[in-house]
Amino acid sequence: MAKTTANKGKDIGLLLIGKAGSGKSATGNSILKKRVFESKAAMTRVTKCLQMERSTYKGRVLTVIDCPGIDDEDLEDESAHLLVKDEMKKALALNPQGYQAFLLVVRFGVRFTKEDLEIVQILKSTFGNKSLKQYLILLVTHGDNFDTKVNGSFKDWCASQTGVFKSLVDECGKRVVLIDNSTQDPAKIDRQIDQLLSTVDGMNGSGPCYRLENNENPKKKKEDLAADSNPSLNIKETNEEFTLIIQKLGHIGLENPKNRLQALEELGQRTARLMTRLLEQDKGSCELQEYIRNVQNIQTAIQVQVSVTQEVVFSEEMRRQQQAEIESLREDLKCLKEQHEVSKRETARRLNEIKHKI
Repeated sequence: MAKTTANKGKDIGLLLIGKAGSGKSATGNSILKKRVFESKAAMTRVTKCLQMERSTYKGRVLTVIDCPGIDDEDLEDESAHLLVKDEMKKALALNPQGYQAFLLVVRFGVRFTKEDLEIVQILKSTFGNKSLKQYLILLVTHGDNFDTKVNGSFKDWCASQTGVFKSLVDECGKRVVLIDNSTQDPAKIDRQIDQLLSTVDGMNGSGPCYRLENNENPKKKKEDLAADSNPSLNIKETNEEFTLIIQKLGHIGLENPKNRLQALEELGQRTARLMTRLLEQDKGSCELQEYIRNVQNIQTAIQVQVSVTQEVVFSEEMRRQQQAEIESLREDLKCLKEQHEVSKRETARRLNEIKHKI
């Protein structure tokens, strides 16, 4: 399960959730002030898999996770519900440092339907009612289409709404932020980020953030059932190992990519060993399915970070090679210049000798 942990009140983790076409990825780009998430003006899913990006804003590290957009058909099928929930859990595993807010992204100017509320129900079943009330913010995109002359202030407009949108506002504890992802005005972009971060800080201040821990206290019924079907299983030992892996993943430094890659690969091997033990103990009974799914989420998170770090290491190696080639060319050029100067002097000397002979 997931639980809260203390936050130092500096760095911010944000999880973007929303239907396809809501402007979710564009919002991530606006928050980070750089184009890192693929974004198109379409009502179909563009983000295919979880993506994590970071930037620094006014001394704070902002970590943004972009979840795949949820299609309406995802909300009509129970098996699709489980897939969506799995993506949310993977997102928790991808950022062990935790989240200060979940941003439910909706689009201004479109009709809100029961499917929008269905997303909230999925989030509740994933994170719990209490946590959702504490961490959820409703983020309304396409703010450039909001006309204050027609609608009045955004706050007043929100208060006047009824139906699904009002329910969404209530589910988010009336925390609603309007954002214009199309603006190119630096001052407006900063104001929007400031407003969002102010809303996040206003929710929890320097309080706890939300992160994936593990089923530290699973229901007694499930624990007993697992123990009965697997007499050799040590639930406490499994939990301790899982917690240790999570902690180590969260403490791997970013400064040295090569060291980070080595640490991630070692952690991946450790996680694989834990998975092997779980599968051997479960023996197809499915009683340990929740533990297995959590470990799978961690494996996915490690694999993603390994891929990203490998790209960084490769880029740095290429830069070093290019720098070495440049230095080599400079040395060659220097030698050529020296040879040229020697040739010039030798030619001048010979010309002088010829003149004297004449």
